[in-house]
Amino acid sequence: MYRYGLPVDPLTVLDLSAVTDRENVIPDEYRLKYLNDHILRPINVIDLKFAEGRTVNERSQNFLSAYAQ
Repeated sequence: MYRYGLPVDPLTVLDLSAVTDRENVIPDEYRLKYLNDHILRPINVIDLKFAEGRTVNERSQNFLSAYAQ
């Protein structure tokens, strides 16, 4: 992964809260980042049903009706 044209560790940039098997997937040095990402995320992504619908508009409406506040 590159940021501003320079290589960076993707685990420092990506949201780690979506990882479901954190004990076996996330290295120890990223556990604090996982917890921080998990606290900052306003929705639980574990049970998120992504992109349901036949069209882009239908998928957008389904997502917004389920998760918008």
